[in-house]
Amino acid sequence: MDSKVTRQPIDTVRSALEAHDDGVALNRIAKDLNCHHTAVKRVIEAATALRQKELAAVGRLRATTIKRSSWPVAAASATTCDQG
Repeated sequence: MDSKVTRQPIDTVRSALEAHDDGVALNRIAKDLNCHHTAVKRVIEAATALRQKELAAVGRLRATTIKRSSWPVAAASATTCDQG
């Protein structure tokens, strides 16, 4: 991973994340990929943190969009569309 979370090859990281998304237990993932369970745990935690950051960014974007829709121009356009 680019963030230096692990030294595992990208294919191992990808496989670990896919298995985790499929509901495979952490220890089973580690055994299947022949790596230590803490390495798998770090990869999963880093990916989860990254996903949370992305979701937070999308939430901020949506909040900004909602605020912009309350501008007078947007409200006038919405009213025109509702009538027609």
